[in-house]
Amino acid sequence: MLTQRPTFEDIKTARKRTESIVRKTPILTSEYFNDLLGMELFFKCENFQKTGSFKIRGATNAVFSLTESEKAQGVACQSSGNHGGAIACAAHLKGIHADIVMAKSVSKAKIHNVKTYNGNMIFCDTMAERDELFAKTVEEENRISIHPYDNFDVMAGQGTIALEIVEQVPEFDSVVVPIGGGGLISGISIALKGLNSSAKIIGCEPESVDDTYQMYKANERIEMKHRESIADGLMAIVGQLTLPIIQENVDDISFSYRARNY
Repeated sequence: MLTQRPTFEDIKTARKRTESIVRKTPILTSEYFNDLLGMELFFKCENFQKTGSFKIRGATNAVFSLTESEKAQGVACQSSGNHGGAIACAAHLKGIHADIVMAKSVSKAKIHNVKTYNGNMIFCDTMAERDELFAKTVEEENRISIHPYDNFDVMAGQGTIALEIVEQVPEFDSVVVPIGGGGLISGISIALKGLNSSAKIIGCEPESVDDTYQMYKANERIEMKHRESIADGLMAIVGQLTLPIIQENVDDISFSYRARNY
């Protein structure tokens, strides 16, 4: 597994490593949104990805990078759902035990995803309890921890999206990437820099969970309390490993992506 920030070569290697599982998802356009905003927009449809999200890219790269002795230990992760489903899928493909710690409140679709791939679900009621159960599971069962975003192999896997984007849309001015913990935008930004792309890299997050925006503007890590948003996949606090990459590579961050609780 990678022990330092992934390089462009690591992202290209991740693409080869995961090509048997990861789908090259389509990019679609919308005349309605083009007319509404007066620009041409392209949507990278990772909802068509295996397990329903981009998370399969990073999870597969991380799991497929394990040594034989690490595979025998089994893996564990904590997740709001999508990463858990992706880890369960990747582990199932390699015959590896996977413990998935997640809240009881996650959607039925995400729970179904983990069940489909025989992941061992460990439920919790609160974020604090999730952290405790996860740490206990890793220690007592000697599992390999695969963090949803603060993991260099996961970042490299997520970065494969950028390799596809430049093949599908040769010319574009900017890439707008949602930020939860920052693994996706970290991988994408490393790949685009490696490709010498002139496109601006813009992060976005819910207005009620703007931790990355605050730290990016302050140019330092700020202690943040967990907050709520209907966009459950974006509630994570930006990672220790991802924040420096974001500060170095990302051109701007906004909270124009407004996900409110109604």
